[in-house]
Amino acid sequence: MRVEAVTADRPDFMRFLTEDLVRNAFALYDLEEEGDRVQCFAAVEGDSFRGYLLAWHGRQYPNVIVTGDEEAAEAMLPQAPPSPCTFLLVPGLVAAVEERREISARRMMDFMFVEATSFGPADMQDAERLGEKDADALEALYRDATEEPRAWGQWAEQGLAYGLRDGGRLVAAAGTHFVSRGRSLIGGVYTSPDFRRRGSAAAVTSAVTRDALQQSDQVGLMVVSTNAAAIGLYEKLGYQRGVRWAWLDSGTGHVPLA
Repeated sequence: MRVEAVTADRPDFMRFLTEDLVRNAFALYDLEEEGDRVQCFAAVEGDSFRGYLLAWHGRQYPNVIVTGDEEAAEAMLPQAPPSPCTFLLVPGLVAAVEERREISARRMMDFMFVEATSFGPADMQDAERLGEKDADALEALYRDATEEPRAWGQWAEQGLAYGLRDGGRLVAAAGTHFVSRGRSLIGGVYTSPDFRRRGSAAAVTSAVTRDALQQSDQVGLMVVSTNAAAIGLYEKLGYQRGVRWAWLDSGTGHVPLA
């Protein structure tokens, strides 16, 4: 087995990724749309790929995706950034990473998805489309949710985002992270604590999902596996669970907003 650097210009590797569009949605988008921010390595045996390690350098800290079997992971992990980073792994690879890196936080994450035929939106009449004018309000909303430095206002400008207001104050929001190969990934689903249990998350998620399904065959999202309330909400909207990931923090101090 050997480890090779790969890019979106490698047709055989891209075909390998498209064999599982749900599991490899992040890697496909990063390679095709964010190639200048990506380092990717594949474990190769003969003419077959046994897994990959992809490091995305789009924020303050890299995010590293690792797939494949344990032997492949052990061969690829020396290519992971030595600096603080977060890992998104096939669950069976957690031990291999923990043997090599100090891990401060762990979460199991479910990837859920919905298609037009199964989508059942909640009441979303008060949800409004957000854009450039709402950048400051979005920054203020998410500042209460996470300390991760991120340009939430820019996120809304470049993608699709909806929010709910109370007296002019933005109290809930959700939006799309990317659209790729007929699939959209939504995220940032957040409601201020004093406005929860009022259907706010269902409204903004429904609005984003509705619009995303107009340009995508499938819409997905990530949620912490123990967040029963969120999972129940998404299931009511027609989302179903797909693949499971393990999320690990190695020195960044951040936790997933999901």
